[in-house]
Amino acid sequence: MFQNNTPNNHTTATRGSFVGIIVYLILAASKLIAAVIFNSTALMADGLNNFSDIIASLAVFIGLKISQRPIDEDHYFGHDKYESISSFMVSLVMILLGGQIIISSCQKLIQQDFQYVPIQAVWIPALSLILLYTAYRYIHYLNQKTQSIGLRATLTDMRNDLLITATTIIGIIASQVNILWLDALISLLVGILIIKSAFDIFLESTHTLTDGFDPDAVKQYRAFIKQLPEVKDVPKIRGRISVNKVYLDVTIEVDPQMSVKDSHQITQQIELLMQYKFSVSDVDVHVEPYHR
Repeated sequence: MFQNNTPNNHTTATRGSFVGIIVYLILAASKLIAAVIFNSTALMADGLNNFSDIIASLAVFIGLKISQRPIDEDHYFGHDKYESISSFMVSLVMILLGGQIIISSCQKLIQQDFQYVPIQAVWIPALSLILLYTAYRYIHYLNQKTQSIGLRATLTDMRNDLLITATTIIGIIASQVNILWLDALISLLVGILIIKSAFDIFLESTHTLTDGFDPDAVKQYRAFIKQLPEVKDVPKIRGRISVNKVYLDVTIEVDPQMSVKDSHQITQQIELLMQYKFSVSDVDVHVEPYHR
């Protein structure tokens, strides 16, 4: 049996999540203060959005920290699924946020509730956009190394925040030429995009949490194992995914006259090949006699 131990990846992903928390704290504080100074509802909404991002990032950070715990007698497959739980929580926060933006935008468009914001206020979201994009690129770099589902959720959330902040800037600039409705219209489109992204994260995290597994991968594994000359058939393969780790239970049928020693060697061969060929973290192979 094999298992990928990736403490460096966990540490790297946790560092990326912590960076997200710090960035969102700075953004939320600056935008809320600016919203009060300039009496801007757009900046207030953007700041409150970043405040909700702090909660989501904390959930990811806690999930990543717990997922680093080693295997124990209660968690034979480790604690990696806590990272999927944190991603699930992020998706819920994003769904609520997207719904709130859609409702607020529709109300503004229907009621013609548009506000003028002085051009001086544009500096806060502009600087926020630069900081947020820098953080996004850094966390994206970390995620390429770790393939963390938690960081992927954070990156998706950050992309949404980049769009929201950009619409705030557009709204402030448009208000200078009396196009006050543009901010609400773009915000409506952003809200729809956020809902779509949230459902993608929701489906991915729930698929992992409920032990969903790609049937095409099972077919590929079965075809590969059946190529081995000692294997007569592969009647059963069960798989589960924990973040980026794959665990398999495989049942093979061999010649009934094969010795215990030879059957054990073939199971070891399958374990090694599956790890090398498909990067499977853990394989349990059960041997049964083949009957025509």
